[in-house]
Amino acid sequence: MEFGVLGPVEVRTAGGPVHPGVRKQRLVLAVLLLEAGRLVPVDRLISLLWPDEPPRSARAVVHTQISRLRSVLATAGAARAGVALISDGPGYLLRCDPDRVDAHRFRALCAAARGQDDERRVATLKEALALWRGPALAGLEVPALGHDLEQARLAAWEERFDAEARLGRHREVVAELTALVAAHPHHESLVGRLMVALDRCGRRGEALHAYGELHRRLDRELGVRPSARLRRIHAQLLGAAPERSAPLPRQLPPDVTPFVGRADALAALDRLAGPRPVVVSAVTGVPGVGKTSLAVHWAHRARERFPDGQLYVDLRGYDPGGSALDPADVLGTFLRSLGVAAADVPAEVHARAALYRSLLADKAVLVVLDNARDAAQVRPLLPASPSSAVVVTSRDALSGLVVRSGAVRVPLAALSPDESLGLVRSVLGDRVAREPDAVARLCRLCGHLPLALRIAAELVSLRSGEAIADLVAELRDDRARLSLLSTSDGDEHTAMRAVFDWSYRALPGEARRAFRLLAVHRGPDLGLDAAGALLDVPDPRPVLDTLVHANLVERADGRYRFHDLLRLFAADQPVAPDERRAAARRLLRWYLGAAGRADRALAPGRQAVPDEHPVDGPAFATQRAALAWFDAERENLVAAVRHAADEGVGAWRLAAVTGEYLYVRRLWGDWEATHVVALRAAERAGDATGVAWMSSNLGVLALERHRVDEAVRHLERGLDLVADVPGPVGQHLRGLLGTTLGHALRRRGEFARSLACHSASLDIHRATGNAWGEGETLINLATTRAAQGDHAAAVALLAEAVEVERRLGNWCRVGSALARLAHARHVAGDPAGAAGTFREAADLLLESGDRWAAAWCLVHREDARLALGAAARWGDAEALFGDGTGRLGVADPPGSRHAVVPATDASDLVTE
Repeated sequence: MEFGVLGPVEVRTAGGPVHPGVRKQRLVLAVLLLEAGRLVPVDRLISLLWPDEPPRSARAVVHTQISRLRSVLATAGAARAGVALISDGPGYLLRCDPDRVDAHRFRALCAAARGQDDERRVATLKEALALWRGPALAGLEVPALGHDLEQARLAAWEERFDAEARLGRHREVVAELTALVAAHPHHESLVGRLMVALDRCGRRGEALHAYGELHRRLDRELGVRPSARLRRIHAQLLGAAPERSAPLPRQLPPDVTPFVGRADALAALDRLAGPRPVVVSAVTGVPGVGKTSLAVHWAHRARERFPDGQLYVDLRGYDPGGSALDPADVLGTFLRSLGVAAADVPAEVHARAALYRSLLADKAVLVVLDNARDAAQVRPLLPASPSSAVVVTSRDALSGLVVRSGAVRVPLAALSPDESLGLVRSVLGDRVAREPDAVARLCRLCGHLPLALRIAAELVSLRSGEAIADLVAELRDDRARLSLLSTSDGDEHTAMRAVFDWSYRALPGEARRAFRLLAVHRGPDLGLDAAGALLDVPDPRPVLDTLVHANLVERADGRYRFHDLLRLFAADQPVAPDERRAAARRLLRWYLGAAGRADRALAPGRQAVPDEHPVDGPAFATQRAALAWFDAERENLVAAVRHAADEGVGAWRLAAVTGEYLYVRRLWGDWEATHVVALRAAERAGDATGVAWMSSNLGVLALERHRVDEAVRHLERGLDLVADVPGPVGQHLRGLLGTTLGHALRRRGEFARSLACHSASLDIHRATGNAWGEGETLINLATTRAAQGDHAAAVALLAEAVEVERRLGNWCRVGSALARLAHARHVAGDPAGAAGTFREAADLLLESGDRWAAAWCLVHREDARLALGAAARWGDAEALFGDGTGRLGVADPPGSRHAVVPATDASDLVTE
């Protein structure tokens, strides 16, 4: 609920306006609103309602108006809004948050504006004045009641106009001042402001005319002259020197030819440079992404829209000499370009900026501020003319310019593959068509950065007798790539390493350290916690934000990453070997700790992978949360295992804690890549536990790939080694290796040996209280019994396994065990029991994130329903199988069983 008195008195609710009643009712409400929270005596209400002679029934009439107002407010929902009209002794009080009343909001905004700089003051006063809908208390005909508000409104206008003038925005206020002077023809301060604004816009004749009109009006109507202040302004206008003529500035550097791509960015600049208050477009991006090329090309395209000239300056914000231009010096240059004699250029930067804005106030000028260091360097160079536009390029994000000056950021990313190809083709012509694959690889190795692509294309053109593939082969060497991407003339502005180095050297010391150490990480991106561990700081956000603002690191979805070429540059920066090693180990230990916690959430109750150096990290309340974390960190973990192998810090542990996740997601390629590397590292270290654990997991992988003999070799080797591993870890591995070997032997048809292995493993797990291993072994034992044809025994063993898994609370494994139990029931001749169990299994597996297994269960549930004579419904399974898995049997029509069953043998889920 809100109330308005800055215009007709009104009551507004979420459902729309509520009419507050007749004039007397509105007047009483207005007084109570103006005094919200304060007692209003009845006598004051009477004097306002009947300014001449109140009737004897005046108090009764006031009471009636109050009663009616209470009814209006109640209907509008006053109680819910915390608004109440209270009788209190000699008067009435409206209990109401003042912010609900536009007049109180207006006064609060005006008060806030007085403590602000001019930019914010203008914005705040505009917000305050926008609350007005007409004359205060319109329709009540009580001028005295609204007088103070009207005076406050005029004062707000004047304060706003003064702030606009200090900012050089004279043209913007002329129309408003003209209208206000027409409404208040005797208000000399408004006329004075109008005269100054008109003069600063180059409309001195109109300014003198405004003075003459006021002079005649005052003389005719009041018999007085204008004030001394206004006469001084008039005299100054009469004595002002005429403007000097000067050639229009045309300072743009030559256009970039050929210019390729960037259609979206060019369109954005076209849209932003429309008729509106001066628009600042901040073109930002990594070094070498083509910011200057875009700005200059667009400026040439758009220059006809700015007939009063184009100003350009390279601010040298990231100059190799470290000599960024001072805004005062730039203003001096601009002023001289605009016709100001050198002797007339003010000494102070603020005075220069004010004169600069005044000169451009009535002009349509394009200002290109290239290579800015930060917002502070740019802000004094902004004009105020609504017909002008500014394009700023910077490696900095220019957040201050966006926040304080309303700049619109135009971020540039690397070129698309097609744009990259077009740029290279523009240099090399027909050679591109002869080696399309080599050119595509060249574009990728250049990270699709325009500067790198131009350099590489120039190198190819200089090596006319060599194939493009030859240069590509050289660029593949990470250590040499940045050195190659330099032009032959040694120009630092066209050498990738130098361009990156300017930005790097501009960083504060802590940010330079972070930039160097981030290259220690070998994965594609980094989360906040991992970055904190790597950098050894409790909160890495401030230093990472510095790198993001410098466009040396990219941020997306709360994660941080390098552009490929910047990663190479960062890796080239010198870091002491001990510091690099310590950072790597902090990061790898963090990954081991975090992945270990996620693994335990995925497989509660299983023997944890030993962690010699536990560290703090994320916690996971559910299996779904753990899976989501693994999904986000998958590529980082693969890289971390390889890194750990190189560092000699227990790569097998890191590989082991990813095993359950890789199994659930069926990421066999990642499994092999991590575990083979980790196995070799454990072998080099002579770590029997690591070799045995990796042998166990590689045995499982071989079984999933139907390489039974390979699996047996891995598992038998692991069993030989684990005999010497002591404690719970050794017992867990002996039981796990034994039952997995039994699984492999069953697939070779060696049922007796398979049963012996499972029985021995079951004894180990039960003796050590390892319920996780017990459930696993019961499932494997049931599978062997089923293979022997003893389906009743298989059903009993699987039912026991389900109960074990339920006690553990590992719902993914419960779902898997239920799937096997359902299959066994179906084979044993119980399709009704199988159908219900398949449904329960599918729900649990889907909740746990294993879509593939859930879909398999839904397919076999329909098989069971078919056996019961029901019509099959394949849609649920088809939706899951077809959800990006690439497993659909495309030869079959939708809606058939074969269309939803993967090409590989899905029965592995429960029979293999």
